[in-house]
Amino acid sequence: MRFGAVIWISLMWAGSLYAGASGGAATFSKLKLHIESHPVNSGIYHGYTAHRFTVHNSASEKKRVTFTLPSRGSSSEDFNIRNITRSFTISPGSQTVTILQPPLPMGWHEEVKITCEGQQRSIPRGIALRMSEILNCGLHRPRVVFLSRSINQTTMENAIKAYAPKGGGTHHYHGHGTPHSDVHAEFLSSGEDLPKWPRHWLAYSCYDMIILRGTEWNRAPSDIRSAIGRWVLCGGKLAIIGSGYTPPSGWEEPDDEALRNIGMGEVKEYDSDSENTFKEIAVWLGADDLENNQGTIPIFGGLQKGVDALHHTWNHNDRDFNSYFPVIGEARTPVRLIIIVLTFFVLLAGPVNLLVLNNKGKRAWFLWTLPVISFATSAVVFVVSFFSEGFTPRLKTQSLTLLNQIEQEATTLGAIAVYAPVAPSKLSFSGQTEITPLFQWREPSLFGGSRQRDSGSNRKVEWSAGGEQRLTGKWIGSRVPAHFAVRKSEHREERLQVDWSGAEPEIINGLGCRITRLYLSSPEGKLYEGTEIGPGKNTLLKPVAGGLKSKTSKDSSAASLAIQIVDLADQDSVDTISPEKVPPNCYWAQLSEPSPFLENPLKGRNSRHQTSGHIIGILAQPEDLP
Repeated sequence: MRFGAVIWISLMWAGSLYAGASGGAATFSKLKLHIESHPVNSGIYHGYTAHRFTVHNSASEKKRVTFTLPSRGSSSEDFNIRNITRSFTISPGSQTVTILQPPLPMGWHEEVKITCEGQQRSIPRGIALRMSEILNCGLHRPRVVFLSRSINQTTMENAIKAYAPKGGGTHHYHGHGTPHSDVHAEFLSSGEDLPKWPRHWLAYSCYDMIILRGTEWNRAPSDIRSAIGRWVLCGGKLAIIGSGYTPPSGWEEPDDEALRNIGMGEVKEYDSDSENTFKEIAVWLGADDLENNQGTIPIFGGLQKGVDALHHTWNHNDRDFNSYFPVIGEARTPVRLIIIVLTFFVLLAGPVNLLVLNNKGKRAWFLWTLPVISFATSAVVFVVSFFSEGFTPRLKTQSLTLLNQIEQEATTLGAIAVYAPVAPSKLSFSGQTEITPLFQWREPSLFGGSRQRDSGSNRKVEWSAGGEQRLTGKWIGSRVPAHFAVRKSEHREERLQVDWSGAEPEIINGLGCRITRLYLSSPEGKLYEGTEIGPGKNTLLKPVAGGLKSKTSKDSSAASLAIQIVDLADQDSVDTISPEKVPPNCYWAQLSEPSPFLENPLKGRNSRHQTSGHIIGILAQPEDLP
């Protein structure tokens, strides 16, 4: 019965997507306010959904407008967001606003509620339900490619089809029950010119590649270029076709290098939109892979291994995310003590109780003494079980930050796990953070069994006036480990200051946290190290034992070192990486306390926090070398 409901919900979503989101408008006549919705009809498999609205304010004063989407939550809340709310202050004139949806479905209702000065209006089909995936990391799903309106979508689709290997029509299952045959990419053509694109990098986080022309890039406003740039830093692929492209500072590479590794992502330039160009893009998208075995968004450490194993729904796996990224060990229920209590209850409630009542000649009292003893014993068992873990939640975090001190840009990949005896009512994250909640889906089998039940409920997202994400409701179930993958890119001014004027470099730790171990490479590649460097402390570094130097090769870069660290699951594995991997004029800081670049979702609440982190820093060239 439950499986049938799941199929019906999936068909409803697919039907609504096929029909297309028509959009609509709402008008507050007395307030001189008119709102138009711009839903996008295209499926996505990871990242945030950007819901956009244009607000026309014809009044002479500012208006405070609140959006709630959808206007009513789904009756089935399993693995769903119930609604998202955000308020905007709209000045006279027209303004396009964006409301971002984290990577979970939102049921099948498309109505948007809009509130202003106590009045309400609605747009019946104001949003598109682009995200239907509970397995929301894009594993084995088609790559979603966003095209500027000057790029011919049909030409790109034909290039993918022409280059894809002929596998004999074999169907491969890449999702919860949906077959895909030789589908490597899905294309979405923008209906707007580049200057009207979103100005927040999370609006692009659902795309695996963006293709545009060099002249379009140069004409785009700086904030749009910055948003796309941050998307690239977090793992996106940007294809630039044609002349006129001027790379941002920090993206320069030797003239003979067409492919640039930028942070965790890549940028590649093409001279023209020739047939060969489209073939090369098809290969870049993985169209030559017979199995369509494509990876996911960059995920840190053990969570990546968990996704690889647990998001294969055709494999039966008894493990869970906690076994790949443990926040709590085996259950701590005091079984022995509870057995003793229950044994005592059996003796007390039975023979002892009857013996005492028989001696007093009041056997009829057994009708109320037995329930009282049972209730008291149940209370003792509950108290012993509950207080064996206490009230303090457990938090585990790991992170890696690629910090470009020249551009003052920080790109962070993080893993967060939370275990709480009492479910927290709110999780807080920065507005620049992509939060991907991770779930394991178990399909019903032919021989019985059912999918995993959702331990959460009533999930809501509130965007604050300052742009902070507040996840309210029950995102985490009591006594059930919850795991989140994090990507973020933001402007940061923390830095490691280095003085090269002496025989050995002297550093000032301006990163805002204690450094457990630091490896620093000079511009010539000579390696230095230091340990236990507190925030704000001056330290003179010593040469690494053995006179090691940085290895210089085509693959030696800060991004390459970052990828190696991300691929490893724990600190012991990271210790196997040689300091020779630190490229010249860079550093590698290892942390054993919370990183300032990864927020604590339980901030303001006491927790048992287990953490480790890494910062790969890119230094500016020193003006005066020793």
